[in-house]
Amino acid sequence: MVRKLLLHCYMLLLTIAIALPHITLAQYQPLSGGLGGLDGNASLAQYFNALFNIVLTLGAILAVIMIAIGGFQYMTTEAASAKQASKTRIQQAILGLLMLLSVYIFYSEINPDILKLDITQQ
Repeated sequence: MVRKLLLHCYMLLLTIAIALPHITLAQYQPLSGGLGGLDGNASLAQYFNALFNIVLTLGAILAVIMIAIGGFQYMTTEAASAKQASKTRIQQAILGLLMLLSVYIFYSEINPDILKLDITQQ
């Protein structure tokens, strides 16, 4: 047991010793384009559009994570009530994904002018 622990500690130290020079010599490079592909000269409407896309992406990622959690709960439980709760979690996550998809389709395909927010245009 002690020998196995020492071997793991040795492997960890060896990995750190190999990786540390690469980590410390890394150069900082800012992301090209900034938030959502915007630069410093972007208008307020462009920031809202980028924020809209980021929120949709985060919502989709969270819904997929909730589906995975519900699937894991469904596989690891034997109780009928817990299985029903995990099914409900999966159904709600899929419903959330469908809602996000409908919002995306509405704002990008059906009427993309809603997100332009250009109040100076006559």
